[in-house]
Amino acid sequence: MGNRKAAFAGCILTLLAGSGFASNANLQLKKSSLKNAVNDDWAILGAPTLSATGMPTSSTICMDTSNVSIGTSPQAGLTFNSTASNLQLSRSLNLGLGLDGLQLYGITVGANASFASSTKNTDYTYNYTYLYTYSTKASLTTVYGNDNLSTSGKKALASSEAAFFQTCGDSFVSNLDAGAVIAVNVSITFKTKEQANEFNGSVSAGVSLVSIVPTLKMAGSKITKDAVIAISALQNGGTPENLNDIFGKDPNTGSYNVSACSVDTPAACQALVDSIIAYSSTLGSQVKNDSGMIVNNLFYFNPVLTSYSSVGVTVPAPKPLSTAAVTAQNEVFDELNLSKSRIEFLNHYKGDSLPIQPDLNSYINSQTKTLNARIDYINSKAVNCFNAQAETCPAIVTQMKSTFNNSKTTYNFDAVKYGQLNSAWYYILGGNLTYLVPVSFVNVYSTYTTDKNTTNKTAQGYTATENGVSYINQFVIPYKGLLGANRTYKCLPTTGDNKLADSRTFACNDGLTNFNMQFTKVVNPL
Repeated sequence: MGNRKAAFAGCILTLLAGSGFASNANLQLKKSSLKNAVNDDWAILGAPTLSATGMPTSSTICMDTSNVSIGTSPQAGLTFNSTASNLQLSRSLNLGLGLDGLQLYGITVGANASFASSTKNTDYTYNYTYLYTYSTKASLTTVYGNDNLSTSGKKALASSEAAFFQTCGDSFVSNLDAGAVIAVNVSITFKTKEQANEFNGSVSAGVSLVSIVPTLKMAGSKITKDAVIAISALQNGGTPENLNDIFGKDPNTGSYNVSACSVDTPAACQALVDSIIAYSSTLGSQVKNDSGMIVNNLFYFNPVLTSYSSVGVTVPAPKPLSTAAVTAQNEVFDELNLSKSRIEFLNHYKGDSLPIQPDLNSYINSQTKTLNARIDYINSKAVNCFNAQAETCPAIVTQMKSTFNNSKTTYNFDAVKYGQLNSAWYYILGGNLTYLVPVSFVNVYSTYTTDKNTTNKTAQGYTATENGVSYINQFVIPYKGLLGANRTYKCLPTTGDNKLADSRTFACNDGLTNFNMQFTKVVNPL
């Protein structure tokens, strides 16, 4: 059975400008590794799998696949009428049945995993993902007993049960959907976490693709002018190169053109969405013609797994993973997600036009490099957590933790300074809420307000140490008076102030006025 490679096209739509991208996965298969066994086309009839994860164990086909059938009456399955669930996306892109396949990007390879990773919500981005599938059923006819096995499967079984398990897993793909899949993602990315939180819940996750742009327009009051709207699309099966034409390709540069749009002027966004929806109606002709199903254009997805033991192969029935293995898998995901979240925060922080001081700039550069190194290390070591070696995952995680804890350079992440950077103070002066966000590790701050009126004004904090505990004992903050004059307040703790509390009371004086003001420590809003 032949599979059409995925086409991944997208464009960033902003108020001012943007850029487009497209890619095709160049994949190679090697023996035994999950990273090399999993690619966009791994789900074929007879593929060896581990039932606990729904992922392949190798690229060796252990079943006799001489008797397969493919239906001749394809039809639409999932449509663009509502957003897709994570499970629907994972099944349609062959990213695992027994776990959240969206987590596997980096551990697996291919355009499918890359696209799925981009659909995960973050502290800064909300995603609305849609699927359109057009397919028929494909199935593998089995007998009963070891005659079900291919030559490779029989050879592995003759060696030992353990050898069979390592190569063939405990189950195989017995049924699939065969046809084409289009996945579309509409994302909204904000400059700060505060802006993203304000938008949260403004648009229902169930809104249809055709309605997403006007719905965003209606929520325009919750979207700042520097928010970025991105629309990307992926096609597997059919003739996916045709999808790229919708986004427009410059024949001279080979790059994809971008249409500018904003929430206030969404015509370009809506035109792109309308084009994608209209294009989806052509999938039928891409997978079937007057002669029947176009086998070479079919993409196989949504695999159904059957255990070898249930069709009479003399091997044990599948067993669930141990609690220790599942816990270790989750630790892998947690560490990956934490590192990615920290990188996103550092990148946004550096890109927010703050007056960042040299010490903080150096920290951001070095720690971003460290976090990327940690992600690369996890991806290189954790592949066996999700194949037939999954029970070794606790040992893999132990090694991973040891490597990180003992590293003095490459993997040594400075979590203490990160904690300092990820905290801020706020106060209310003249009815305006103002944050003090760190721009140095020596208590230099920048003011930040959502109206930008006092953003990027430098403030200073001074610390004292008592019994080995450091605390703020003075703030010097800028303020613009009613007539526009720039003023500076020096703020000292009041009598009775709890110097170790997150909510502090300071007496502030600019030489003319004197008043008490509360400073509250919070998570950095940027």
